[in-house]
Amino acid sequence: MTTAVIYFSKSGMTATAAKHIAKELGAPVEGIVRLGNGGVFAFFQEIAQSLSGKQPEIQPLSLDVSAYDRIIIGTPVWAGHVSSPVTSFLAQYGGGIQSAAAFITHGDAKNPYNGVFEQLQTMLGKKLDATFSVSSRDVKTGAYDLSPFLAALRAE
Repeated sequence: MTTAVIYFSKSGMTATAAKHIAKELGAPVEGIVRLGNGGVFAFFQEIAQSLSGKQPEIQPLSLDVSAYDRIIIGTPVWAGHVSSPVTSFLAQYGGGIQSAAAFITHGDAKNPYNGVFEQLQTMLGKKLDATFSVSSRDVKTGAYDLSPFLAALRAE
């Protein structure tokens, strides 16, 4: 099964996890780039967009998602929701995704944010093949175990 990893990362934590997953699977990886203003106020705007479901403009991807059997989607959790750039990605490219898995990064090590996976499934209109939730602290320290997630992906 051909697989690619597509992610959005503002702080670098989701990018770190995405690259680790892609390396383990020998898969191409590409980050979603949000277009527009940056800075301190942009973060608050992005949180508001995540809460409202609004979609910021994103740069076109170089990977053709429809050319892969599975896309692994990575997103940080923003106020308990999928990040707005990933919402834009799914609105633009979701129709070409044949099968999907997802991983999320977040600040609360005690909360797996299962609702974010439910949001992703609703946006995709299909069940996720596998999911992985990791705190930013664990990504920073490397104290996380991808093996159950990778095993689930390889079993498909």
